[in-house]
Amino acid sequence: MSATNTRYAVDESAAFLDVEMSSGAACIAPASMVCVTVYNESLPHLTKTLSCLMQSFRQAQRHYIESAREVCIVIVIDGVEKADPQVLGFLQQAGLIDLDIGQQQATRFFFGRLGAQTLSQLNPVQTNSAENSAGGDDLHQVACVVCIKRCNRGKLHSHALFFGDLCPRFSPKYCFQIDVGTTVAAPAVGAMLMHFEANAQVGALAANIVSEPPGLDGSVIEAWQFMDFSLQAAVFWPAEVLAGHLSVLPGQFSAIRWVALSSQHKLAPTVGKAALQLNEALSNKRSPVARYLRGLSTVSAMERIMFLAEDRVIGNEIILADKKWTLEFCAAARATTDACDDIDELLRQRRRWNNSSTACKLWLFGRWFAYLSRVDRDATDKLRFSSAMLWQLVLVAQQLLAPAFLICLAVLVTQAVSASLTRGDRVVPTLLLGVSVVAGLLSLSRQRGSGAAAWPWRARLRNACTFTAAVLTIWLLVAMLPAASAAALF
Repeated sequence: MSATNTRYAVDESAAFLDVEMSSGAACIAPASMVCVTVYNESLPHLTKTLSCLMQSFRQAQRHYIESAREVCIVIVIDGVEKADPQVLGFLQQAGLIDLDIGQQQATRFFFGRLGAQTLSQLNPVQTNSAENSAGGDDLHQVACVVCIKRCNRGKLHSHALFFGDLCPRFSPKYCFQIDVGTTVAAPAVGAMLMHFEANAQVGALAANIVSEPPGLDGSVIEAWQFMDFSLQAAVFWPAEVLAGHLSVLPGQFSAIRWVALSSQHKLAPTVGKAALQLNEALSNKRSPVARYLRGLSTVSAMERIMFLAEDRVIGNEIILADKKWTLEFCAAARATTDACDDIDELLRQRRRWNNSSTACKLWLFGRWFAYLSRVDRDATDKLRFSSAMLWQLVLVAQQLLAPAFLICLAVLVTQAVSASLTRGDRVVPTLLLGVSVVAGLLSLSRQRGSGAAAWPWRARLRNACTFTAAVLTIWLLVAMLPAASAAALF
């Protein structure tokens, strides 16, 4: 592994300092760039993500996909004090960063190269299948840029460094973003690049993302998350594309055509205090990346909520760009993301996602009339945008009415049970109550401790009780309230 090629610092109170660029960074000319944002994730999660990503690019290279031949991976450490010490130690051992980063007073960039063999030697990663391992030698290296931020500034700030500074410098053809903890299947990168090459109007692509499939002893939280991700990938995202355009570019794994963000303008790098607060020169070019980075200085309550879902904002800006672009879903690009471990983490995540996604949709509704008034869009474009807005309106209504639906379902089940008892049939209601109580008690905790050997049997019993309760509920509704049950199931 070669030592770090070059490094430079960004003073937060001054403009970008172009230090030693010719010695190392000038030789990087990537066709594809990848942004990997790191907060406090563990080293195994990072190395597994990097290993699978490098393997996927290797496979794309073996299929002679030109835009995969030169790749640069940008690792953004969002705050030294928040980062896992093992992650920093790994980057130091790989020769990618200095040993004195703990004393840094500014955001710093380090340039180097990373080989697959070096990655596996410094921190071996056990994978479930051979296709996800990053085998190979250090003759197959990728360019790396490691950005170390002095303190945590958030994901949007990390995107400002990537989309606002590095991408304008290196002008890649495609930009990928991936979260630590996401593992991509070996064909994923190649599938996305081929989709781009075959469809010149596609501005960005979402990958086919699911969480880890739960085993028989998986928790209810794991099962629900797997169901939710799978439903999005199988139903909602294809439906959005069919209706007009996709509403989200998932941060877990997605790709953007750089010209769709830059609007074919030669953008100037934007690092520095003034530039990171939306410098006027870039804004006047009306590029989507400039409008996206306005979130760094926004004071509007609506936009502050919106930018909690930056992956939706950046997609909206591409849709509203001067040139016509589409956001699409690449089903062949499979990726697996890590799920939330407990209910508190899940509730925090979904509260942020739900609030921000609703704010983004409401914001886009406010641009509906202006879009219909644009002279650079024909009737077909306006019809497609309107159909997409109508579908998003349905999704907002579904989300807002979900509590009312659950209350109505509970009322219907209560009425069905009451009707069954009135007819003298107490077996089904009693059995439904019994299996529901058992399933609930077995779902409350997943403490394995001393009872680890017995847990799989408890999980199987919980799953059987849950399935039985669902079947009995549907049977009661159909048998006792045929008209109402049809509406409820719909």
